[in-house]
Amino acid sequence: MSNPFIKQYGVTLDDGKFIRVFPAKIKDLEKAANMLGKFNPDIGIENFINYDNSINSETCEAVMEFVKYATKQSEDDILEWLNVVNLEVLTNYFKEISQYKTDANNKGNSIEWDVLFASMLENTSLNMDDILSLTVSQLEYILEGFTKKNQKMEDDNSNVLTGKAAIEALKKMGNGF
Repeated sequence: MSNPFIKQYGVTLDDGKFIRVFPAKIKDLEKAANMLGKFNPDIGIENFINYDNSINSETCEAVMEFVKYATKQSEDDILEWLNVVNLEVLTNYFKEISQYKTDANNKGNSIEWDVLFASMLENTSLNMDDILSLTVSQLEYILEGFTKKNQKMEDDNSNVLTGKAAIEALKKMGNGF
């Protein structure tokens, strides 16, 4: 996994322009889901038209709120490049970089957020605000580091002799036993 603390995310639009995209922070996942729930990028322009052929202003406002959040751009800058095709590309990419990816070996296992946060608070210098300000990919990166450290500790402990085996090994070394 590349380092998500320094990685720049973005998409190339239909005119070739590159737009930076910022993944949702953990504290904003519900807000992002609510914004994305107000329109469906798969049906394109139909999101914006009411049954009486009028413009659906609620959807337009939700889209603008989402695009400003995802790109950190002003409304004027967004209006220069926003169209239905670019909105679909942006939305799909934002969903991809903002969602938790499950390990193929652990299918069906859910995250116990309370246990995860308690472990991070205990084993790092992060406080709760720090954790909630992480993106999901940053959280996954930290968890991957925890996993590697835990595996190394388990490997190191597998070579430690205890009990009768430790006494026998000392006898074989000739340390006066």
